[in-house]
Amino acid sequence: YGVVASGSDATLSRNQINGTAFGIQASAGGTMVLKGNVITNVSGTVAIGVYLDGLASAALTGNSVQTIVGQGATAGGRGGTAVGILVNGTTTVTLDGNTIDGVFGGRGGGGASSPVLAGSPGGPGGAAAGLALGTVGTASLQGNAAANITGGAGGAGGSSSVLAGGDGGAGGIAFALEIFSSTGNVSYLSNTVRNVTGGGGGGGGPGTAPGAWAGGVG
Repeated sequence: YGVVASGSDATLSRNQINGTAFGIQASAGGTMVLKGNVITNVSGTVAIGVYLDGLASAALTGNSVQTIVGQGATAGGRGGTAVGILVNGTTTVTLDGNTIDGVFGGRGGGGASSPVLAGSPGGPGGAAAGLALGTVGTASLQGNAAANITGGAGGAGGSSSVLAGGDGGAGGIAFALEIFSSTGNVSYLSNTVRNVTGGGGGGGGPGTAPGAWAGGVG
């Protein structure tokens, strides 16, 4: 964690945070103001540049979030989730002039191969999101930019020497700006989105039975 705040009224300005699993996290009430912070190279099974949860209000202005990477999974597991900015359970949210560039879901883990059983399926790719709002009250999003958001690739299915190979894992979803639920007014104005791509499905594992494998859904 770069910065953690709990139940705090705080302003964070012009900080540079690099190489963490969470850049800035604030929760459990309070008012947060984030201005001109730069967050780079965030990675983990869940990698989030800015995560704000359960606040009275949050105002983010002119922050830059770059290169958020969900980790790849092993053994058929789901790839890591990557999010630039996530705000949840907050009454009033203002997002103005923030930039999110380079958010990548993790690759799904490859399915196990077997000489005596069917191959195991590959894991799904991890989701990637630029800016996501969970349950909020009123929200204003103006002049934000989200670019190069890519879901993780699905893992390859495992092979089988005697039966069907495993199906490839589904590619991870990707979105730039999303609000899941709001109890008040939400406004979008002059936001820009560029290069948002879902992950490719993993290849099916080779097998010997008819219809022995299937690729994942991209």
